[in-house]
Amino acid sequence: MSAEPKVHVKVLRSDELEVLQEGKPTKATMLEVTLDPRAGSPPHRHPGAVSGYVAEGTFEFQVGDGPLQTFKAGDTFFEPAMILHRVGRNPDPEKRARIIVTMVHPADAKQLMIPEPPEKNRP
Repeated sequence: MSAEPKVHVKVLRSDELEVLQEGKPTKATMLEVTLDPRAGSPPHRHPGAVSGYVAEGTFEFQVGDGPLQTFKAGDTFFEPAMILHRVGRNPDPEKRARIIVTMVHPADAKQLMIPEPPEKNRP
């Protein structure tokens, strides 16, 4: 029996910013997110705005009530802070996807990915 496809997250850097958000200190964190073939993340939110770059593969993405979008290597995307990230997955059955994301978030954020409770995720 093969293992469940996984999402791998690596922090590339995290820097304190001199910019305040609602009077509070902020950080910019850059992450490398690698999705195994057919891997995806459950619905969630991020405490800060996310800018992403698809470095390799294909990435399906849906936030809020927006349409499901498909991004290929070289494409970019944006995700506002605290919006529901409904779909984030690699649809390819054979190749991994690799995404570089930068998030500007409150410096005291306990989690950079806040899982959505299952009862709130129903249509």
